[in-house]
Amino acid sequence: MMQHLQPNTTLQGGKYRIERVLGQGGFGITYLVDQTRVHKQLVVKELFIRGVNDRADDQTKVTVSNAVNVYSFSQQREKFKKEAMRLFELRNPHIVRIYDFFEENDTAYYVMEYIKGKSLADRLKSASLSESTMEKYMSHMLDALSAIHGKHLWHLDIKPANIMICDGNAVLIDFGASKHIDSNSTLTTSSAIAYTPGFAAPEQLDGDITKFGPWTDFYALGATMYQLLTLNRPPSFSEIFTKGKNAFVFSGISEKMQHLILWMMKPNRMERPQSVSNVISYFCKEENEILGVSPMGKSSDIHSKQVVNEDEIRHEAYNLELQLDENLYQKKYFFIGAFGGLIGLIVGLQIIEQSDPGLYPALLVSFLLGFLAFWYPIQIYVHFKGKDNIKKYKEQHPSDPRSKYL
Repeated sequence: MMQHLQPNTTLQGGKYRIERVLGQGGFGITYLVDQTRVHKQLVVKELFIRGVNDRADDQTKVTVSNAVNVYSFSQQREKFKKEAMRLFELRNPHIVRIYDFFEENDTAYYVMEYIKGKSLADRLKSASLSESTMEKYMSHMLDALSAIHGKHLWHLDIKPANIMICDGNAVLIDFGASKHIDSNSTLTTSSAIAYTPGFAAPEQLDGDITKFGPWTDFYALGATMYQLLTLNRPPSFSEIFTKGKNAFVFSGISEKMQHLILWMMKPNRMERPQSVSNVISYFCKEENEILGVSPMGKSSDIHSKQVVNEDEIRHEAYNLELQLDENLYQKKYFFIGAFGGLIGLIVGLQIIEQSDPGLYPALLVSFLLGFLAFWYPIQIYVHFKGKDNIKKYKEQHPSDPRSKYL
């Protein structure tokens, strides 16, 4: 059965007329359309999940092939609309612009600008990129990711085919509904989490959505940079895990760029950059230089429109320290101690009621001392364990700008 809408099909009462299909992925179909009133070419993305959706006999309405997936598809449709709304709010020269979104044919759509340039995948057919050009495009992608991650969105499908170049400007495209599946999703399809082999981080292949984050996009960006610079297919994370640097074939690539790619593509997500500012700081000449002027040379304008200030780094350092000093364990043991002390107090009061009331002060003091004897050693342990963890982190990550605030 044909899955895509046919040319000349109209949407929104004739407002948009489909010219042709541009592509189809696991979570949607994109069409080149004509905005009939002004004859402007735009792109429309339709929510259509492979393995879950079919096209009705009228060749327009979208159906759900398995009744088990009806509720889950309705959830995905709501997420698709919310995603469109978030993207609509983004105004960044390196992110495809969203103009409109609507529901029709029992599914959802959003309307994007049509970028007439070529993708970096097309560029790969002719020659590799120079480092200066790669740095320029990387700066554009970091600017885009800063805006995206600021909305708590993860792109999850960065690759050369999803980066368009128009008049020297790199633009990130293809924000599919797969980018907002939560851990409660029950879609019974192998396409529930879409990814591109070689560019997908290990957590994507594992399907553990709770582990997705900025680091997932950085893995894909690193793989993209590697392919654009070397024309080699990115190694799988299992190859990286077993062979390390030997899994890569670097030829004529600077040590600094090699190290960045290796860092971005670490199999362990916690060993990759955790934020855009981490990547930017990597290129700073001094550890305390957080991007006033691009440190990558005249060819690069990395994040020039958005200065990452000391307050942001300090805030990230604070969050990191909360993790390293085992703050969660501290709270856990505090409540255990408090609960134990409360139980002891209740038991003590029961004993007092059935015996001599004159024992009340002595019992109360003894139970309070018992509580402190239980809780205070744990506080001491957490304090010194946290300090030790911070010391080890600073030794292992001397170039991390957060280290100086720990």
